[in-house]
Amino acid sequence: MAMCSVFSLRPMIALAIAVSASTLIAQEGPIPSPPVVHFTRQPARVGEQMAQDMQFRLAMETTVHRDGQPIASESTELIRTQRRLITARQIEKGLTICAEVEFKKADQTLREGDQVAKTLPQPVAGKTYLVSRQGNTLTITDLMGRIPPMEEYEVVMQSMEAIGRPNPLAEFLAGRNVAIGQTLSLPKEIAGSLLGDVGQEGEVTRFEITLQKILTTSTSRPDMAPSHPGLAQNANAVFKIQIEARSPGQVQMGMLIEGTLLVEIKTCRTVQANLAGPVGMTQTSGPASARSFMSGRGRIEIVSSSQYVSQ
Repeated sequence: MAMCSVFSLRPMIALAIAVSASTLIAQEGPIPSPPVVHFTRQPARVGEQMAQDMQFRLAMETTVHRDGQPIASESTELIRTQRRLITARQIEKGLTICAEVEFKKADQTLREGDQVAKTLPQPVAGKTYLVSRQGNTLTITDLMGRIPPMEEYEVVMQSMEAIGRPNPLAEFLAGRNVAIGQTLSLPKEIAGSLLGDVGQEGEVTRFEITLQKILTTSTSRPDMAPSHPGLAQNANAVFKIQIEARSPGQVQMGMLIEGTLLVEIKTCRTVQANLAGPVGMTQTSGPASARSFMSGRGRIEIVSSSQYVSQ
């Protein structure tokens, strides 16, 4: 049987050798280069609208130790969801410096321990504001020109901090040629524009994006639809993203965020973002005689999608 088995393998081995040889011969010719994508930009226009859905989720399990023994533990989950419509009202040097923002939906869900999760509307839900920037000053009013209450003002400010400022990811990509499969190391400051407040909590140590493929989707920009006004096939670049960050301060934090970005090739605007990853933190507090050590671990998820419409 053994000899029979050996002889029966010989045709397979011969075939494998022949295939390998043919592969080597084929590789002697030029290897096709991967497709290259050229990114461009377009200035913002008065009346242009962006409908944006965003969700932020943070789930954490924390434990407090003293003298090496656990003395308390807690689990929390925070979810913030917004659906907003942003209309450009004033443009300067290609940037939207004044916009009207309508919060069609804005709520927050909090769960602590074994308690039932509670979902409450944020104070901006169902309201509309005017947001403008002059230099480093952000001004927020209602449609009558009145400054809103502080609880509303803070939510709008956090949500619209980017108004009047260049899109750092677009600034980086515009004018570049990027090949499918190519990995780019991005300036660490761009992470803040993707992660929001989370990106400001620590020092970004690694930020890389890899162009994976091109997707074709519909768009409602008339200038991109010569044959079908109001609707066209638009190309989006799909990037894989990796962000590592840490905070070496009194409260030490670390996170690894991974996911995908869809970027409109003709405008460098982010169409979709789906980011998630683990987060950990530690903190030591109290005098030496009664020092406590807190440790926590959890997960962050950030999901957003945007649709752009020209008036």
